[in-house]
Amino acid sequence: MPCELTIIHVEDEYPEYLHLASNVRVMIEDLCEVEGQAQMADLNDLSDSLEKGTGAIYEIHIPGKIYCLYIFVRDEVIPQQIIDQIKGRRLFVLDVLRPDATGTQLTSSISKSLDCARELGASDSDIVLFTAHRGNGLDSPVENSPRRIGKETNGEIDEFFAEKLIECL
Repeated sequence: MPCELTIIHVEDEYPEYLHLASNVRVMIEDLCEVEGQAQMADLNDLSDSLEKGTGAIYEIHIPGKIYCLYIFVRDEVIPQQIIDQIKGRRLFVLDVLRPDATGTQLTSSISKSLDCARELGASDSDIVLFTAHRGNGLDSPVENSPRRIGKETNGEIDEFFAEKLIECL
């Protein structure tokens, strides 16, 4: 039975991070090669099904081996259309600072983002707070706070994905 994995990346500046879907594809191919089963993974852009500017969806798969969706969502409120596409294990990458209602300041959405991820079945080990910003509540402890990865930290998010892909495969 193939591994099924959905990565939901909540990010208001998601176009800057679209390369992460390609990174996951390369990791999948590398892991298959290490297992002695070198195969190319297909990467398909399914974003046409979303309202323009609300996110992006990438399908990464090797038939019979792995099926992965990498979904970028602009806001922490995940649309039902996205929820309906979730398959298998769920990983959440959460940028917890959002523009406020005026669009002039950033506000923390840690609690709302974590609640949403947990309601969709993610364990804390499958949630990452991914942010370039410190302060605004990020330095204070959050109850049951998951792992934090700084956007300025090169490679740490890739290490998280690699760790989860190894578990999956």
